[in-house]
Amino acid sequence: MKVIQQVIGKSVEIGGDKSSGWLPSDASTPPPTRPTQSLFDVRIFKGADEYILEWKSANGDYSNDSWHGTIEEAKREAKDQFGIEASEWVEID
Repeated sequence: MKVIQQVIGKSVEIGGDKSSGWLPSDASTPPPTRPTQSLFDVRIFKGADEYILEWKSANGDYSNDSWHGTIEEAKREAKDQFGIEASEWVEID
């Protein structure tokens, strides 16, 4: 697989989420997680018949990837997850 497009150092707010798990009726509700800014490197890899969207935080706390049938799907996922606009992508030769 080869990296074909990337966005390096995208600032994303992580956290601030309310608890969504089940709690007993007499339990107190935990506070939301504290929001923090994290820098992410986001890359699109081209395979034989697929595209892989990969992301890693600069501090190493967060990383993952997702499979997509088209580059448009990968970019849509990047917009949904990280707010990456079309103009932010850098082509890799």
